[in-house]
Amino acid sequence: MIFAGGGIKWGKGREALTALAETLEVPVVASTGHADVMVVLDNEAWGAEKAYQQEFYGGRLLGAEITSPRYDKFAELCGGKGIWVDGPGGMDPALEAALASNETTIIQGKTDPGALMTLRKDLFKAPKLPR
Repeated sequence: MIFAGGGIKWGKGREALTALAETLEVPVVASTGHADVMVVLDNEAWGAEKAYQQEFYGGRLLGAEITSPRYDKFAELCGGKGIWVDGPGGMDPALEAALASNETTIIQGKTDPGALMTLRKDLFKAPKLPR
């Protein structure tokens, strides 16, 4: 199982395409005896970049907000299963359906674009130089 943000088209999307086209396990997934599942948590942003811009640059955003394609439809076009989750409460049933399907599945769930946080607050501090 892979969990990724909405920007996966530049990374894990190619692995998903291979898994869908070849009915193979996605390379970073250990064999579970179940279908391969990719969960895309889509907040319509390059999340880390947006969070850092908001925190360290006074909320000025430059290239951090994106419009994600429908990855669930992408899965279907490639011969897999696609599940769309729009809102809270839908992820558990979607995961259960994906795991029970024995198909390579992409679940796309919309998440709150405002629910961001930076992971490291020390990245933009001036380094301490030796005297």
